[in-house]
Amino acid sequence: MPTTLAIFPSTPLVPYTPTLRDPAIVAEFSGSPLSARASTLERAYRRFAFRVRLRGTTERAAFADFWVARRGPVGLFYFLDRVEYARVSVALGVAVAAQVDFLVPTGATTGGDFPVADANAILYADTGGGPAVVAKTVDTDGRKFVASAAPGAGAIMTASYWYYRRVRFEGDEQPIPHPIVGSHEADVALVEEST
Repeated sequence: MPTTLAIFPSTPLVPYTPTLRDPAIVAEFSGSPLSARASTLERAYRRFAFRVRLRGTTERAAFADFWVARRGPVGLFYFLDRVEYARVSVALGVAVAAQVDFLVPTGATTGGDFPVADANAILYADTGGGPAVVAKTVDTDGRKFVASAAPGAGAIMTASYWYYRRVRFEGDEQPIPHPIVGSHEADVALVEEST
């Protein structure tokens, strides 16, 4: 399981829209390793801004610990994008003889996809009689599906999956949780890392 911030809600308290940023702007990001790779980005990256509710001191401490462990905006982690969270029938190419690894394509749409390794990820092989489900594992970090057995040469491979975005915190200051009755709320901003 990749590193995620588990206390993020399924639905943010404040609805957000991913903001597309021009790759040239990335170079201005304060001291991040992202700036060194700004020139290699071939697509706009996403920024997510929303509010998270932290219930009790345990979740507040977990949030603070997570920030410290990532060293603020330096460390990477995964974020389940609930605005664009599913891909259906993504083409993975045509299988060759003993091929079991099938990479998620890199393109304007799927370039930031890191498949969620759970039951929502399905790998299909179509050998001419329609798509059939193939037993698999998901390598999130490697952005690939690994079939338990080679589906055979000529099989047309597709996949449907939920996916993470690989992100970092934006800015150098930890979001400050503000007390609300029985909980705390914090405004969080994340920026997508290049793939």
